[in-house]
Amino acid sequence: MSSKVIKGFGRGSKLLGIPTANMCMKEVGHTADPMETGIYCGFARLGDVVYKAVVSIGWNPYFDNKEKTVEPHLLHDFGDNDFYGETLHLRICSYIRPEMNFVSLDDLIRAIHGDIAYAHQKLAEPEMLQAGQALRDLDTGAAAAATPGAAATAPAVAPTAEDQAADEDGGDA
Repeated sequence: MSSKVIKGFGRGSKLLGIPTANMCMKEVGHTADPMETGIYCGFARLGDVVYKAVVSIGWNPYFDNKEKTVEPHLLHDFGDNDFYGETLHLRICSYIRPEMNFVSLDDLIRAIHGDIAYAHQKLAEPEMLQAGQALRDLDTGAAAAATPGAAATAPAVAPTAEDQAADEDGGDA
């Protein structure tokens, strides 16, 4: 699914410390509406760069949302930069868990961090990385053909901080 990144409720960065790239439901509703609500993992592409992502699709019961949302959290530190208005392409690869309510905000944050840890591990599997590569190559075939060797040398998925730490330690994070 693809859409422009829009402003959400402002809770991801400010309240949770976990920023999301909210997708426009007018653009993705036809795909997201029939999907089971819950937490998923997959890959998100901004421009020509693909990032691992954890995605909430649903009503966010802790916050009692009145509208269904699609909220990817890209597993990359963008600092203070945002990308509102940019087109985000999303490929869902795996279901993590059902959407649920939480007793406290701390419980919600702990669950999200668990989802992120699971996604790092799951999305490192070879068949998952192939899905990330396919998303990177989507609509970029002409650019790769014009630059011999570009597809072979460009990374399929941007490394996360955990990936880089594992490389430095010589093992998995």
